[in-house]
Amino acid sequence: MRWALTRHRVKPSELQRELHRHRQEISAQSTLWLSRAQARDHYRLHSRGGISVKADLFGERNIFYLTEYTSHERKTLLMMQPLPVKNMSRWMLLTTSASGFLSWKAATLDQYARASLFASEENVSETVLLVDAKVAVPSSPSQSAFVLNAQETSNPFLIDDALQHTHFATGAPFPHVVGSSLSTVWSQFGYTSLKWLLESDVNDLQGGISVLPGQTPHRVVDFKPVDLVHLRQTSHEHQQTTLHSTPRWVLLRSLKEPLIFSEGRWLTWREMNLDENLKTRRDRVTTDMWRALHRPLSFNTPSAELPYQLWYPCDHTFIYTGLPRRRYIVYTTFFYNSSQLGA
Repeated sequence: MRWALTRHRVKPSELQRELHRHRQEISAQSTLWLSRAQARDHYRLHSRGGISVKADLFGERNIFYLTEYTSHERKTLLMMQPLPVKNMSRWMLLTTSASGFLSWKAATLDQYARASLFASEENVSETVLLVDAKVAVPSSPSQSAFVLNAQETSNPFLIDDALQHTHFATGAPFPHVVGSSLSTVWSQFGYTSLKWLLESDVNDLQGGISVLPGQTPHRVVDFKPVDLVHLRQTSHEHQQTTLHSTPRWVLLRSLKEPLIFSEGRWLTWREMNLDENLKTRRDRVTTDMWRALHRPLSFNTPSAELPYQLWYPCDHTFIYTGLPRRRYIVYTTFFYNSSQLGA
């Protein structure tokens, strides 16, 4: 267990147990923790959930948030030592020197991180004001701190870059494209857990775990790259074999629209679920179609004059020239978040 801002370990053993218990309850992967004020003011994130922890679990405090003081106490402190007009830092600490003189100075990250665990009110200015306990202690300091797991914020990946969307049963991370789509779903539905189960894997669940009543899976889109080459880009022998073995209706149809050879079938880009059509220049297609209708093609027809819009995936079974054209096969899958599952 570590604090998100400083990456320091959470040392009090009782506090560790409290956070570990809460982490299990929300099915969180992250071991990073922060306060609402840190999520709001430092990371600019919204928060949800969290756990209230007694202040005495943190030990003796030596830095306080200005908002922990009463309005009268705050006014007195600012009258004793007004804020500087310039050279203001993001975090300012009112402290005292060895000779007893008060002054405002830039606070460290550690000082801000520890004090902001107890901040309750929203900071209305860009500058966070802290007070050294040697200057004054609030008459009624905060008796508790509200702590969040990184996954209880609107963007946990900004806090914990080790986080990934993972498979509920295997723990394996999902590919980046799927993970991005799952992040969108996660945010829209306010989930905490980053564990997901494919709808197709529901019947394989063990231990009495099943989908909770009334829960429906979420639609997620995945993209698989495929590189395609035109018949003109293949060898003369491959072109001859294609023209000899391809049904006539396929050749005729390919004069009007591109067809892709996939798993033994000729498919349109929509039938293959590609993200984009394989378009060729309209003037070239028109010219080629006119030629195809007015004179027969033979095996000796030059590659450049082949009018058929026939495409092949680059599967290393044939030689081609030039650069392939990349498209993406669109797959639709359905996922349950682990919070939609129960025993």
